Amino acid sequence: MTSPLPWMDAGLPPDERAKMLIAELTLFFAETFPKTIRIATDLERSAPAIVADVTQLHQVFMNLCINARDAMPEGGSITIATRLTENAEVRRKFPKAAAQRYLAIGISDTGSGMDESTRGKIFDPFFTTKEPGKGTGLGLALVHSIIENHRGMIEVESEIGKGTAFQLYLPMEASVSEVKDPRMEIRVNPREGSGTVLLIEDETLIIEMVRTILKSEGYTLLIARDGEEGVACFSRHQKEIVAVLSDLGLPKLRGDEVARRIKKIDPRAGIILISGFFDPGIRASMEKIGVNRFIQKPFTIAELDGSLQSVIDAKVR
Repeated sequence: MTSPLPWMDAGLPPDERAKMLIAELTLFFAETFPKTIRIATDLERSAPAIVADVTQLHQVFMNLCINARDAMPEGGSITIATRLTENAEVRRKFPKAAAQRYLAIGISDTGSGMDESTRGKIFDPFFTTKEPGKGTGLGLALVHSIIENHRGMIEVESEIGKGTAFQLYLPMEASVSEVKDPRMEIRVNPREGSGTVLLIEDETLIIEMVRTILKSEGYTLLIARDGEEGVACFSRHQKEIVAVLSDLGLPKLRGDEVARRIKKIDPRAGIILISGFFDPGIRASMEKIGVNRFIQKPFTIAELDGSLQSVIDAKVR
């Protein structure tokens, strides 16, 4: 949902609104990251509002912090900092910067760092330094796309053995009331969702992104982290599940085989397959058994909403 940031509740003082999203994420990271990783914040005391998509920025922060965690297998620290910066400073790095002021958001870690060659490729789609099965290489490409779509900029500094620091620059509006609410341009349909959705996915970033989106829209979410678990979960809860979202590249059982088994259990099951790439042969075989919704990573909130609503509507007709 697109909202004035920072961050959500207009009844709170500006400095408190500015800290809500980062505070929420810091708590999540503290509870889920290894205890050997320290999370620190250094936040601007009074940050005026910007207009941005809350869920998309949540996705950006999740991605960057999870990458930071993965770069510190033996522990370390992640620092999230915000500050206000003027156009002149930003233009020295990004000559096309047009806003008078920017909110600079820094996310830095003390991890393994990157060499110059790797640093130059990290925003390329499908480029990844992770082991096979540990990541698609689409996360940072999506981060870059989201920041650009917000008329912002992103830079990265890194050195082998000395960690990595991302700096995001988001333009600040003179007055939120003067900015057109872009909600209707982002949402395919503004209606609230209902029912239970089964997500079969093993990537934490995708899980947390979908969880944030769907719960904010009123859905109940069941999560399975491999194909076998997904089929078993559907078998137990098939009467309440209105749609299945499944990654194609799953552990234990591939997503196309998951779809076949779920269709045997319930031929009317609404299934959406997610992947960075769909082989034409696999796609054709899925369409033959009644899977006709495919989402390619990186995907937008509108694509997820549109596919989900289409599948649910088809099932209730």
